[in-house]
Amino acid sequence: MKKTLSKFLSVMLAVISVITIALVAQSAMAFDFSDQTTEDFRYNYGYDGKLRILEYLNDEEIVTIPNEIDGVPVSKIEKDAFINKNARKIIFSENMREITRGAFIDCPNLEEIVFNDGFESISYKAFKNCPSIKTVHFPKSCYSYSSISFFNCKGIKKYIIDNTTSGTLLCEFYVSDETVFMLKDWPEIDLYCAIANSGHYYSGQENGYYIFKSRGAQEEYSSGYFTYTLDGDNNTEITGYTGPADDPLLDIPEELDSHKVVSIGAKAFE
Repeated sequence: MKKTLSKFLSVMLAVISVITIALVAQSAMAFDFSDQTTEDFRYNYGYDGKLRILEYLNDEEIVTIPNEIDGVPVSKIEKDAFINKNARKIIFSENMREITRGAFIDCPNLEEIVFNDGFESISYKAFKNCPSIKTVHFPKSCYSYSSISFFNCKGIKKYIIDNTTSGTLLCEFYVSDETVFMLKDWPEIDLYCAIANSGHYYSGQENGYYIFKSRGAQEEYSSGYFTYTLDGDNNTEITGYTGPADDPLLDIPEELDSHKVVSIGAKAFE
């Protein structure tokens, strides 16, 4: 009986040893951090066990970031992965979560980035010197971004922001008189201030979004000694005064041309 038990234990120990060695070998293989390549990408493992794109090796106009490579999720694009590339459109697959700083630099033809649902974070200066980008759509899942995520991307005409409670600490958006902000929800105060400071005003709702347009493109009206603009609710903001500078008493009217006066703009009485 003792010999049988001893033999059984010896066999079990041998089996456990073989399994342990196999698991260690598999683990070592799974977390081999050396660079690997496909036809289109150079990549490696991140510390989370998912793959990171290090370099795009071709120069196609439309690039789809793979969802997986050899069954492992691709979740991140690293610095310089798309430097001096001629891609016109980038499509992210469902496992993509993050773009790091400097991932897209000097891409003169890049016009469109299609973020996936589930995408989370765009780092500081992730896109730099990409003048052809026209629209940026931050999905609701994106909790970390800033205007400086798109550094020196001066062609942007529209920001669509589905999550208005994030990405507001560094917001000094690159804008022109043509730039429009479309917000799914009314913005938190810091994002509202960032948009207002960039020279934009609330112009009403459209297709379920709150629309903010540039004051530079806003039509200005005059009534008596006052100039003014209208917001999306047809209320008035006084933008200037052309009356006597030495008038000791100035009454702000309740209405201008039957539009309720609700605010006085910056520098209206300079």
